[in-house]
Amino acid sequence: ELADGDARACFWRARLGDRSIEGVDLLRRDDEGKIADITVMIRPLADVGAFAAAIGPRLAANRSPARGALAGLLTRPLRALLALADHVAARLLSLR
Repeated sequence: ELADGDARACFWRARLGDRSIEGVDLLRRDDEGKIADITVMIRPLADVGAFAAAIGPRLAANRSPARGALAGLLTRPLRALLALADHVAARLLSLR
């Protein structure tokens, strides 16, 4: 964890199924000390989709079950597309 004034960076690692993901959360606080802004960065790219599919529907369901279900439907293709892009990019980079 790094901090400077009203900004803080939290580095983390997690397992999501068979995937190991790494991320950084950048937090900025307002004058009252409340979180004003959060930026989440995750690598590798394919894990962004896995993270969104695992966390997005849960967060959206806090607002309403319908939002949770919609978020689940919308993140499924994202997860598959980013995994495919990761696979194709690795093959393209190894061609010489």
